[in-house]
Amino acid sequence: MDKGVEVVTDAYGNKAVKVDYIDPTTGELSKANIPYDSTGLAIFDDVAKYITTITKPEGYEMMTDAARRTAEMKQATLDLKDAINSGKVNANQFTAQQLYDIQSGSDRIFGYTWHHNAQSAPNNMQLVPYDIHKEVTHIGEASLSKGK
Repeated sequence: MDKGVEVVTDAYGNKAVKVDYIDPTTGELSKANIPYDSTGLAIFDDVAKYITTITKPEGYEMMTDAARRTAEMKQATLDLKDAINSGKVNANQFTAQQLYDIQSGSDRIFGYTWHHNAQSAPNNMQLVPYDIHKEVTHIGEASLSKGK
């Protein structure tokens, strides 16, 4: 196990990553078990703080990968902002800094990252703890969309 990360494989060849991480909201040490599906894609469902469906940004075909990702993450944050402001999501599950990032429509929310859920269609974005996401090696949406 390296820095609180352990890759495990069961008797059937199913792979998962166990991660020790600091919860970005509570600051407490937490544990996560992130399995992979049969195609090798990581499943973050159990640690997703929020899930939303987005549409491709207008003119995305002409955007760089970085610009498209930023636009999609901002769109996901704005959806979360609307959900909080309408009472569908409890604001108390976020810190003051995270709420500031959300209310500002930032593409990044402190302690979290937006993950493109490749198992879903249409595009599904999951807000997951950054420390978990960075430790779980997986093919990203940009690579998948280019056939890599």
